[in-house]
Amino acid sequence: MHKRGERSLLGEKIGPYFIKDRLGQGGMGAVYLAQDMALDRMVALKVLLPRLADDAEFIARFQREARASAKLNHPNIVQVYTVDVESDPPYLVMEYVAGQNLETHIRARKQLPWRDALNVVGQVASALDCAHRAGIIHRDIKPANVLVEKGGRIRVTDFGIAKIMGSETKLTATQHTVGSPCYMSPEQCGVGELVPASDLFSLGIMLYEMLTGSVPFKADTSIAVMRKITDEDVPPVSANVEGIPPTLDHLLQALTARDVTLRYDSATQVLEDLKSFQAGDTLHHFQSLSLQKAAHAPASASAADLTRSPTGTGVVLSDSLVEGLFEGTRSTVERPKPKRGIDVEIPWMGIFVTAALVLFAVLAMLYYKDRVENPPPRPPESPRDFREGRPPSQGAHGPWVFENSVWRLRDGRGGWLGEWRPNSNRGPGRPPWIWYAPQGQVAPPPDGVHPPRQDGPPPPPVAGPRGRRAPGDRPPLHPPGTPPPR
Repeated sequence: MHKRGERSLLGEKIGPYFIKDRLGQGGMGAVYLAQDMALDRMVALKVLLPRLADDAEFIARFQREARASAKLNHPNIVQVYTVDVESDPPYLVMEYVAGQNLETHIRARKQLPWRDALNVVGQVASALDCAHRAGIIHRDIKPANVLVEKGGRIRVTDFGIAKIMGSETKLTATQHTVGSPCYMSPEQCGVGELVPASDLFSLGIMLYEMLTGSVPFKADTSIAVMRKITDEDVPPVSANVEGIPPTLDHLLQALTARDVTLRYDSATQVLEDLKSFQAGDTLHHFQSLSLQKAAHAPASASAADLTRSPTGTGVVLSDSLVEGLFEGTRSTVERPKPKRGIDVEIPWMGIFVTAALVLFAVLAMLYYKDRVENPPPRPPESPRDFREGRPPSQGAHGPWVFENSVWRLRDGRGGWLGEWRPNSNRGPGRPPWIWYAPQGQVAPPPDGVHPPRQDGPPPPPVAGPRGRRAPGDRPPLHPPGTPPPR
């Protein structure tokens, strides 16, 4: 089976994909930015961890469910292109989306305005509705798997680890459940069978985090978090966050009910109640769930009272829940002003600008002090440093430029003929250096260009008698320290 170690694959080629950059690390493997050499496009390449690649049962289910996910076609879903389980290591190829994930955005802003949070929920619910209609449960809805494009569109990714409805097997990795504990549904924690409403529970946890800046259930261990999910209810947010309509708690309650029968049945119901919330009408699906709950445990307030807007006329949202994210819309609910003994207006802008200027001045002083006390090393003035066995310095040596252990060959017209890179995949019979063309692909070197010595970066060449370059001599087109072709 697959025995490749967990290491970086930068600069290597897997199948028709040349890996250019590392995008992140997940529970199933690393995600890389790669170039599809056959179709000349950028893709996201998820490479499975070796411990998962060695599990034959996992690989079989992964391939079957990834192929089913590749059939999803929706503007809010990142497209799955292909999967190759025969490769070493196995990998999944997805559409590359330029932007940042929602987790990074929440971390930067702490909390999102409730209108923006509902825009995200609407777009994610639309993506889940498409997947659920196709018989696919995502099982790992969380901010890290929700991408925000620069134009504001939301894209749900990682459908490659989803579960096909009706499948008797569950996608697990050596008895470790796939998913993030803080966003798991009670069904994923062992209470009941996994259903589409399980994704909606995770969506509700994500909504809570967008509104408050943190997840509702925290503990020292994953087991403790899962126990809280099955034993405790998600607390309301309107009592703790200013400016949030209390009616929004009803939507959150219907998304995160521990009893799956009291939770939204489908993403379609979520979208319909969001539209009702936008129009200021009753949340009809939440009302029916409340009536069903009241039949088992009567409450002091009626379901109609629970679903009615606190103002009687409802809350008006933006024109469309999916028209775009973060367009500057803000809540129309006026926040109460804090009471002070003396009403004094504080010049926050002036304080901010002054603090920024002081910080800039301090950083500049530290920078120039460091430059004076620790000047950068001078490059060698002559090849004597290299003839005496000292290692090559960064910089130009004739037509060659040595940077970060790579020898790059200039073409004399401001461009590059290519470069020698150390071969990270050392082994018997494998060359220590690999020639890369300017386009970044492995290619045969030009005539007269020879690889460096095997024992490391060589010294620069010296032509002419007694090691001095004769006037008019052209630098040789081979790495320094190697003999010219005969």
